[in-house]
Amino acid sequence: METYAVGPELHALPSALPIPDSGLQPVNAYLLRGEQPMLVDAGMPVDRDAFEEALWSLVDPADLRWIAITHDDRDHTGSLARILDRAPGAKVVTNGISLTRLSEEFEIPRGRVVTVNSGSRMSIGDRTLSFHRPPTFDSPGTLAVFDHDAGTLFSSDSFGTVLPETVQHVGDADAKEFF
Repeated sequence: METYAVGPELHALPSALPIPDSGLQPVNAYLLRGEQPMLVDAGMPVDRDAFEEALWSLVDPADLRWIAITHDDRDHTGSLARILDRAPGAKVVTNGISLTRLSEEFEIPRGRVVTVNSGSRMSIGDRTLSFHRPPTFDSPGTLAVFDHDAGTLFSSDSFGTVLPETVQHVGDADAKEFF
């Protein structure tokens, strides 16, 4: 997995899910570096090893402080349990619905969870984040994360699509390819 910078102290960990006879559905996670590094989503199970190798090339596990889970679907939580094992200081940030659904698969220690809801705000060192219900979503626990300092919205699956090939910027895709 080849990561790339999408802004100051912000890196994409890109992946894509092949959709038969259609193309690729991009599924990205992001690492916000800074005083208290935060991972937004935890990758897909299908590329778990490559995802974790890419993540740990960007941040030392001992330094990771936060893992924001936008929703509990497997393509956003594939490495969560293993990341929690490697990063003992990291806490999961999500809402009660996603936490409950994640707990069907594995237990997240209560002391390592911060629950947020739409409208919540939190500071993580040099960043201020707020959480919102995106305009479209496919999971009842979906939250978008807005980084006020960078002016960046992590919209979960809200603007997802299937493309013939993945791109680093939406402007690099032909609009007629979106469906």
